[in-house]
Amino acid sequence: MPDANRINSLQNSLHAHEHYVYSHVMPIEIQGTPNPNALKFSVGVPVGGPTTVVPGKPSDDPTANAIAEIEGVTSVFMTADFVTLTKTPEADWQAIVDIAHPLLASRFGE
Repeated sequence: MPDANRINSLQNSLHAHEHYVYSHVMPIEIQGTPNPNALKFSVGVPVGGPTTVVPGKPSDDPTANAIAEIEGVTSVFMTADFVTLTKTPEADWQAIVDIAHPLLASRFGE
């Protein structure tokens, strides 16, 4: 189970970026991809990009940076209305989703 304090800390840092609030609210849909180490998160609003963020190389996007810091995540790709996360083969998807989903929901509204 992810550390609730860490999630709260990451969400609080994102709230400082109020320009990311959207009036359109849509549930985030998580889809598998042909790559078993990648998941697509359709958020229903423009995410900017295309941009790819990897751990240790921060971008100007606070959400992508926070997700890239999740243990096991190797890249965060943002474009159109979706975000694709790629993980190491050993990483647990449930642990990653438990942290990434609230971060995406906080930014894109759910």
